[in-house]
Amino acid sequence: MRGTDLTGPDGPVDDGSDEEELRILLHRAVPALEAPDDRMDRVLARVARARCRRRAVALAAGLTAGLTAAVLATAPALAPAPGRGTGLGPAAAAPAPVSPTATPVPAPTPTPTPVTFPMFPEMTVDVPAGWHSWAAPATDPQKRFGYLGTRPQVSSCATPVCPSSGALLGGDVILVFRLLEGQELVDKVSRTTPGLTDSTAEEDCVIRGGTRELVGVRAVNGADRKAVVEVTACLRQPSEATLAKVRQVFGSVRPAPASPLPPDAPPADTPPADDAAG
Repeated sequence: MRGTDLTGPDGPVDDGSDEEELRILLHRAVPALEAPDDRMDRVLARVARARCRRRAVALAAGLTAGLTAAVLATAPALAPAPGRGTGLGPAAAAPAPVSPTATPVPAPTPTPTPVTFPMFPEMTVDVPAGWHSWAAPATDPQKRFGYLGTRPQVSSCATPVCPSSGALLGGDVILVFRLLEGQELVDKVSRTTPGLTDSTAEEDCVIRGGTRELVGVRAVNGADRKAVVEVTACLRQPSEATLAKVRQVFGSVRPAPASPLPPDAPPADTPPADDAAG
């Protein structure tokens, strides 16, 4: 056998062998098949399908490339912001500026009002804002000459026992000023440090509803008169703020300032105009 070619230029080649003759006979017995009528249509269909497959592959490749580019472009925005844990968020966004908070301005403290009492004008005391002051009756046998308190004065009262309107309520206080004269007492009090001390509540304080009483004395050396002023504070369930205010009032007791000269009044040591002229 010479090879796989069964035909030469004019047909099958006879090399004299039995096998070759059999192959030649088979080749001659089977007629050559004609090409089908729709052969070209099938070829064109295969070409069209091949083009569709190539187009789909190209489209898929384009979409993949586009998605990859989009992911790469948005990756910095999706990355965790530095110092913000692992939460997703705009990493490049700067924190919103915080406006500085305004420093609260404390409300001005109300200024106390200095007052004097007609029965002892040599003394001045400061009345806290919101408190009330009034003078004692001129005929007071105990020489009480003035009152301060958180409650106003009663409209009418027959005795000094009820100088304020109604009984004291929680946090209320009333201060009673009494005049004690005598040079020996003045000298003794002047040598001590003034202050308020707790005392047994007197009947007047208990009647008003007081639960605590403080007493202190201060020497007041006026220009024409020297005396000791006794200050008694009657309180009902006082707070620390109330006690501090009572001590502040006690500390403000002082001699009254000298009255100013009337307008255009000459000084006391100025001689009359006629004597000066002579």
